[in-house]
Amino acid sequence: MIELAVIGGGPAGLTAALYAARAGHSVAVFEGSGFGGQITLSPLVENYPGLGAVSGMELGDRMYACLLYTSDAADE
Repeated sequence: MIELAVIGGGPAGLTAALYAARAGHSVAVFEGSGFGGQITLSPLVENYPGLGAVSGMELGDRMYACLLYTSDAADE
């Protein structure tokens, strides 16, 4: 059973899903066009905490990969 539905796969939605999964909740993320949100359209993101300069696409990919890793670890 899904305990939490997150609408939107941008940075806020992925972060919400990540923290809920880490807390042991069953989470579903609903995204219409692609994970990462509008940040993926940015050619360069220089002010995201913990990262150097990356493209918006790379940032979105990293966030999604982190969520997948956390979800897989929660299933074990």
